[in-house]
Amino acid sequence: MSIDMVMHEIEKDREFYDESGGLTASGGEPLAQPAFLHDLLTKCKAAGIHTTVDTSGYAEQKALAKLSRNVDLFLYDLKVMDAKKHRVHTGVSNEPIINNLNMLDKRGKQIIIRFPLIPHVNASRTELTSMCEIVKGLKNVQRISLLPYHQLGVDKAKRLGKEPEIYATPSTKLLNRSLELIRSYGLTADSP
Repeated sequence: MSIDMVMHEIEKDREFYDESGGLTASGGEPLAQPAFLHDLLTKCKAAGIHTTVDTSGYAEQKALAKLSRNVDLFLYDLKVMDAKKHRVHTGVSNEPIINNLNMLDKRGKQIIIRFPLIPHVNASRTELTSMCEIVKGLKNVQRISLLPYHQLGVDKAKRLGKEPEIYATPSTKLLNRSLELIRSYGLTADSP
């Protein structure tokens, strides 16, 4: 679709937008198409439409910095803080993700951290403490949303002929302990 075609679809729903409504670019990873996303966000801002980007933060910093001028809010995923474990579970380094998070914060961008809580991957006290240490130094993080891992994608992966990675779902006790730990750093945390 062209930018104008997408804008036409966005404009159709304008009457439903309120103070928190507008465009949320998500995916996959919307930063995988930085030029298109930049142009779309620019048009939205010119039209007075609130913009949100839901991202893993894994992107070229220069492109992210450029398009961030037209973003009101980032929903920013942090998955695993230990560099080696991050590479094992995601296939990429978390260094550019953390660097991009710091850059967005320095630019004054509003950020909500989303942390998928996955037992035996990132739900340890060490992982959560590392995440809190990074976030507590940032000025523009509104809150941390803990997202309990679920297995909704397992059937879809199988239908696509892929072998899904199956992880445990966190217990309510683990979720509550994790929220308590995050809040002990003076950070705001919630879970859907």
